[in-house]
Amino acid sequence: MEAALPPTAQVIADVIGKEKTLKLAQAVQFRSLYIPKQLKPSHWLVTVVGTDAAQRLIEEFPSMSMPLARCSSAVKAERNRKIAELSAEGRTVSDIARRLGIKRNTVQTILYRMRRRDQLSSSA
Repeated sequence: MEAALPPTAQVIADVIGKEKTLKLAQAVQFRSLYIPKQLKPSHWLVTVVGTDAAQRLIEEFPSMSMPLARCSSAVKAERNRKIAELSAEGRTVSDIARRLGIKRNTVQTILYRMRRRDQLSSSA
């Protein structure tokens, strides 16, 4: 089941998409997000979400300051989805961890929990 975004994050996701909103939420980490009136190529928004998405934010919310939660539930759900996808492709735990920038133990724990959940749901 996919985690819902908080309302302020959903407003942003409607403009730039969920994946880029989650990247932005991680970068902001509970702080307000200030969206400038004009975009410079070196602006941190460009680094986090890319020029096109940053430009869409500026067009939609020029000179606005918006609260943006970290969206931790949605971030974890997306991470877990990617782990399951890479595992289904036959990737190793080490490769998955390296690709996603997380610890091997985290990947192992998540895969174990997914298998355990699947076992429990199939035996019910």
